[in-house]
Amino acid sequence: MIADKLLSCLDGVKQTGSDRWVAKCPSHEDKTPSLAISEADERVLVHCFGGCDVESVMSSVGLTLSDLFPESIKSHRSERRPIPATDILRCIRDDSTFILLCANAIAGNMELNEKEFELLAQARLRIQAAVKAGGI
Repeated sequence: MIADKLLSCLDGVKQTGSDRWVAKCPSHEDKTPSLAISEADERVLVHCFGGCDVESVMSSVGLTLSDLFPESIKSHRSERRPIPATDILRCIRDDSTFILLCANAIAGNMELNEKEFELLAQARLRIQAAVKAGGI
């Protein structure tokens, strides 16, 4: 499987379906998985809902874009396919849960610390990116 090389370099990998995974993005500080990986048509598709580009993700783990494709199709240009809706929804679910916890804390007159505000901002950006990636 082509994705094995990339998956072995990532933290927090969880399989979300047949030939689909989420993991923590190595290009930014990631507490919850925001990187969607899927294998289709003998190639690996990668999308970071935190906004990192594929080149940054791959270079962060010491790989190149050509590592996403088998030798037989590296010379062909492939069309871009959207990230599966189920992967987008899983990422939104995780970030929404964190946002809900923050909202409950604020409603209970608790203050968020600097790190929690930073994570809240990251969750907001990932949700915005997921909505954009979903074409909504």
